[in-house]
Amino acid sequence: MEKSLPGVEIHFCCREDLLYLLEGEGNILTGSDVPSKKSRRRQFGFFNELTSGLIHPIQNLMEESSIPYPAKPGVTSDKQTFSIIDKGTIPTKNLTSQQRARTVEMAQNNGYQETNAGADWVVGVESEELYTAAIQGKKTSLIPTGTGEDLYKSLFHGDVLKY
Repeated sequence: MEKSLPGVEIHFCCREDLLYLLEGEGNILTGSDVPSKKSRRRQFGFFNELTSGLIHPIQNLMEESSIPYPAKPGVTSDKQTFSIIDKGTIPTKNLTSQQRARTVEMAQNNGYQETNAGADWVVGVESEELYTAAIQGKKTSLIPTGTGEDLYKSLFHGDVLKY
């Protein structure tokens, strides 16, 4: 949006514990950097707080702002190891024990061995860990339990496993 509207600056604010995900990006604020509502109007022409709804808040922002999705296809590896992310980020639900068991069975039937670290295939619910793996170029698959299925498919073109 900044490219199409010269002079407009976009600033993002996120939790301090997640700043590393935006490392190297400009115009990033933390919660403590955000001015009060009164002074916000003087500093920013428009302020939009992302909230969760039927559509993922990031997907909603990207669509209403006409921000193109940066496609990042996964890579292949010879290791044949996988890990499962079973804890979701609110409002995403955690995997049930049945979903986890089906995922392990499916992966092992395809020649993969489960590992806790360094897996080349990461399978799980919408979470920071799954998105980080996809950004790093690892093969990822989403088990949808929240509102982020369309965002995940648009950003990463990864598999969606429905049980």
